[in-house]
This record gives sequence, C-alpha cells and structure tokens, in this order.
Amino acid sequence: MTLQNAMWRNEANCMAKARDHARMAKNRGEHASAHSIMLSAYITALGGKPVERHHPVKFFLLALWHALCMSRQLEKLNHNQLDVWIQFMLKIRSKLPVFKSILNKVLVEGAAREVGLATTEGKPHQQALAFMTYAEVVYEVEADHGLAEVNIRFAIKLEELIRAESDQPQGLRQFVRILRKAGELYGRDEMSSGGYYTQKAQGYLNRALELAKGEADAQDQVPKIHASLRKII
Repeated sequence: MTLQNAMWRNEANCMAKARDHARMAKNRGEHASAHSIMLSAYITALGGKPVERHHPVKFFLLALWHALCMSRQLEKLNHNQLDVWIQFMLKIRSKLPVFKSILNKVLVEGAAREVGLATTEGKPHQQALAFMTYAEVVYEVEADHGLAEVNIRFAIKLEELIRAESDQPQGLRQFVRILRKAGELYGRDEMSSGGYYTQKAQGYLNRALELAKGEADAQDQVPKIHASLRKII
C-alpha cells in the first residue's frame, strides 16, 4: 500500500511509512518535502483515530515543529506543500495571538501563491484544493464571504476534469474533501443565517457523503461529514 493510501485510511503503520518517505526525501536534500510529509502525517493522525499510542500533545508539538521549519522556506514550497502548511497554520493561528497579524498576511499571500502554482502546474483536483484553501483563508482571515463563495464555485466547477483524471480514486477522494469543506463553510453561522446557505451546506455535505461511501471509497471522511451535518441540522 502506498503512503497516500495508508494516510487516507489512517492505517496503523502510516506514521512509520511517513517517516521512511521523509527520511528518503531528506537524504535527497529535499528538506521541505520531508517536513511536508511529516506535517501531513501528523495532521492526519490528529484528525483521526489514535495511531501508535502517541499522546495527541506530542503529535501536535511535532507537527508545529515541522510547520515552523517549513515557515523558513515558504518561497520554495510547491502548491502541495503550501496547502499542507496553510491548513495547519489556519487551525493554530488563534493559539499564536502575538503573531496573528503577521500570520494572517502570510496566509493570504501563501494561499494566493498556491492558487497560482496549482493552476499552472497542478492536476484538476490540486487546482480545486487550492481554490478551496483560498476560500477558507479569505473567510477566516478577512471575513470576505463573497470572495470565499466565488472560490468555492471555482473549485466545484472542476468536478468533470477531476473525474477524468487517470489516477482514481485519488482525485475523487480529494473532491470529497472539497465538497465537505464547501459544506462546512456554507454551514458556518455567519453564512447560514439564511435558508439558502443552509441548503447549500446540506447539499454539498450530502454529495460528499454519497461520494465518500461510493466510488471514492473515502471512509475516513464519513465520520467527519456526519459530524458536520449534525451541526447544521
């Protein structure tokens, strides 16, 4: 099983696989890649079932260390690495109040750069992820709901191209994440005050659930989608 599949399924040996891949990247001199691999692995572990009996606090501190190492070379990160870094920093920005204003600026710039890189170098699902990440950033950092909605639409419109990708179910699994994140944004209190947005949220989440249980086989996403649905029902 590949590292990607092991991480998607949160297999018991996924951390060991991640360390092996990170070690190989480091030996090749690809330090940013090594940190990105480990940060992604810790994010997955923290968001799923406990892995290898490590305490969540330890996982968080290790994830933070890898993220800080990546922060020193942001201009060298590719769109995949930027996405991993941005997703983690979005989650912890409230825990770093002293650096919040600087971090907000870096997040917006980084998300815009990710879109630029993904649209020129990435596959359709990577482009959609970049648009979705940008939507999350402008929503969280700038409270720009209109711009967030525009980027959600850009991401969703890539579905046909994502379905045409050859390395399935990878693309479809990522599209499940995109649908879930779209539903979660529409379901936020600030956007779901009207019935239209609540319906949009439920629609995207139900589509994500159907796809996750079906052709995408993204079982790790199912409990997350159910949890999001419960919040808006």
